[in-house]
Amino acid sequence: MRDRTVSAGDKPIPPRVIAEAGVWIARLNGPNTESAKKGLHRWLAESKVHQRAFDLATDVWDEAGTVRGCAAAHLIRAKPLPGRVFYARAAVSAAAVVILAVAGSVLYFYRTGVTTGVGEQRLVTLEDGSRILLNTSTRLVVKYDKYARRVDLEIGEALFDVSKNPHRPFVVTAGGREVTALGTSFDVRRDGPQVTVTLLEGKVTVAPTADVTGTSLAAPAEIQVLNPGQRLTFATGRAPRLDRPQIQKVTDWQRGQVSLDNLSLADAVAEMNRYSIVQLRVERPEAAALRVSGVFRAGDSMSFARAVSQTYGLIPVEQENAILLRGFPESQSAPSADAASPNPE
Repeated sequence: MRDRTVSAGDKPIPPRVIAEAGVWIARLNGPNTESAKKGLHRWLAESKVHQRAFDLATDVWDEAGTVRGCAAAHLIRAKPLPGRVFYARAAVSAAAVVILAVAGSVLYFYRTGVTTGVGEQRLVTLEDGSRILLNTSTRLVVKYDKYARRVDLEIGEALFDVSKNPHRPFVVTAGGREVTALGTSFDVRRDGPQVTVTLLEGKVTVAPTADVTGTSLAAPAEIQVLNPGQRLTFATGRAPRLDRPQIQKVTDWQRGQVSLDNLSLADAVAEMNRYSIVQLRVERPEAAALRVSGVFRAGDSMSFARAVSQTYGLIPVEQENAILLRGFPESQSAPSADAASPNPE
């Protein structure tokens, strides 16, 4: 295919608009197509540039075939149609990559969910513009329909940045609870039977999950409304606990850091182990009861082990995929806030 230039009477299509056209193609080939068609009609009516971008995206999609043709995306070329602007090879290839990548992601998330490995973070943008940042060892499944936007958090932690839509509430299910928001930002963490919800912006409600018919099982007293800065922790057999943590510490994981606030060494080790295949272990219960505070680099198990060992007189022993904190502690008094903390930078 030869590169072609834009004629003097036409303006280039911005890359952002090409990307938006790719998203609409993906939505038309995903779930809830009726809603996608209505939204596409409104988007096309906004500008003639939108129509031109969608025409180009449609040509690329048709020639690509399906997502199975992704491996051959570099072979896609635009058809020479009357009255259309012809772009350089790079522009058409970029459109193909955007369309195929977005479509593949949308279909994949809806069918099988999305997972992160140990120490991995992943940003997912959903069809409505809502974004989810997944933390280490997390798995969730997206279940959008025309009535609600649902996400099941099966394990791990995720930060949700929700686009407003009063007609389709955004609901995160985790550990027998539903966190419902219209447009807001909040963090949900699920560790086995324990779930923690921290609200950063906006407002959310937390209630027991509905039954199979969609009927809420919650009594009015069981529905809790969170305000910005509040954190709700609940687990089977325990009463919910509401507090106000330091938000920066709650979200430190986004910056590759782990904040520990006067935790036992056993709990601190468990938190550090979330981010590394090199697992920390504590030899003696006397050491496991020590208190640790500070900010540590996520995944840097050895730096954590050395800092704690220097503070309490323990010995870090490297083993296969493990670091053993060996010995009796010299002191059982808590260190100062940063005494056991290497510089995370």
